[in-house]
Amino acid sequence: MAPEIKALRQLFGSCVLYCGRECPLRSLEFVVLACGGTLGWDGEASRLEGSDGSITHQIVDRPMAEEDMLPKTREFVQPQWVYDCINARALLPTAPYRPGRLCPPHLSPFLDGDEGYTPLERVRAALTASGGAGEAEGEGGGGEDCSEGGGEESDEESEESAKPE
Repeated sequence: MAPEIKALRQLFGSCVLYCGRECPLRSLEFVVLACGGTLGWDGEASRLEGSDGSITHQIVDRPMAEEDMLPKTREFVQPQWVYDCINARALLPTAPYRPGRLCPPHLSPFLDGDEGYTPLERVRAALTASGGAGEAEGEGGGGEDCSEGGGEESDEESEESAKPE
């Protein structure tokens, strides 16, 4: 098996994700499990309860006040973070994907070089080089431990993170 495929199959290997009711559960379940992660959700047959302390990322698709993002031991992200991580083949910084924020442009993994299209490598480099660099080091390597999480980032830094060069 090619090394890139092996790495992709373990992309979420150390991540424990919890999916809110408003999220596309079946799609997220398929991709998270295919990439080695653990996924729980609100409802029957879930492997996890929402209060489980092992959860590293909570996927929500609705705006939330900062004070409602509890517990502070997990990252709150929009569903697009999961899909963009897969497309980039790396764990991306979470700050640009926090609930209520406008996510970075969603890029197709099937196109590269079309007019108006920014290649994934440029977006990844821009996110890593900008204010999210500390977070990218903790989460951007793909093989990093999700439980280490990223640091807090100011709104100004996260806005810069979302802008490709």
